[in-house]
Amino acid sequence: MRAKSSLKKRASIKSGVFSTGPGTIGPAISPEPDLRMSLRERTAESVLTPRQKSKITKEELKEGKRLSKIIQTEQKAERQALELTMKELAELTKLQKQAMKDESRAHTAHATTLKGFHKTELAYLAARAKYESALTDLKNAEEGLEQTRRHAEMVTDMVREKMREVEELRGMKRVDDRERAVKVTELRGKMTGTATNQ
Repeated sequence: MRAKSSLKKRASIKSGVFSTGPGTIGPAISPEPDLRMSLRERTAESVLTPRQKSKITKEELKEGKRLSKIIQTEQKAERQALELTMKELAELTKLQKQAMKDESRAHTAHATTLKGFHKTELAYLAARAKYESALTDLKNAEEGLEQTRRHAEMVTDMVREKMREVEELRGMKRVDDRERAVKVTELRGKMTGTATNQ
C-alpha cells in the first residue's frame, strides 16, 4: 500500500507551472475598467503638445514590443511543459506495459502451480509432505499474482490521470495560443497604427 502512494506522489499528478493557466494572458490579468483613469487620460491628452504625444506613443510602442516578447517567451515555456507532461505519460505507459507482462507471467506461474497442487492433492495420502509443500507454493503464487494485479491496476489509474492532465493542458494551451495570438496582433496593430500616424 505504501508503494502505491509513493509512486503516485513521484508521478506529480496535476501540478506544475501551468496547472492553473499562464500568467501573461487570460481573464485573470485583465484589470477592471476604471472610469476615473479614462477621464484622467482624456483630460491629460487634450492638453499635450504633438511632440509630447509622440514621445509618449513611442514609449508605449517600446513597452508593447517588450510585453509581446514576454508573452511569446511564456508560450515557449508552456509548450515545453506540455512536452514534459507527454514524456511523463510515455514513461508511465512503458511502466504499464511492463506491469502487464509481469501480470501475465505471474498468471502463468499461478496456473502451473495450481495444476501441480491438484496433482499433489490427489496423492495426498501417499505423499503428505509433497502436498504441504505444493500448498505453500500455491499461496506464494497467489500472493504474487494479487500483488502484480494491484500494481498493474495502480499503474493504469496513473496513466488515466496523467492522460486527463495532458488533455486539460492541451485544451488550456489551445485557448492560450488563440488568446496570445490575439494579444500579439493587438500589440502589433497598435505599433503599425502608430507608425502610420507619424
